[in-house]
Amino acid sequence: MASIQSKTTKGYKYWYIVESRRVNGKPRPIVLAYLGKAEDLLKRLQGNLSYKLKSYSHGGVSALIDVAARLDTVSILNRYVKSPRHYVVSLRKLTFSDFSKQKLSLFSSLIP
Repeated sequence: MASIQSKTTKGYKYWYIVESRRVNGKPRPIVLAYLGKAEDLLKRLQGNLSYKLKSYSHGGVSALIDVAARLDTVSILNRYVKSPRHYVVSLRKLTFSDFSKQKLSLFSSLIP
């Protein structure tokens, strides 16, 4: 059965959910979850905690890839830039999971 225990470090009291388990035949406290300071825990329980969110816009990247494909930018670059690689436009449709799994740049739809 789990219990709530506190630990004092450098004068601050921190709270944990702890369960007693046997390790090598002896009972040992195993931390299941860290709850933080009492003030922070109280704010979370009351819903007064502010959250910092970071948002990314992927519509701009998608629009630039579409414009680059319509203007045939790849063939222009291949014509004037001397490179051992020859680039072609990928015809597969990009999905949201593509954006979340990897960082896509302007030329992410170009396949060497």
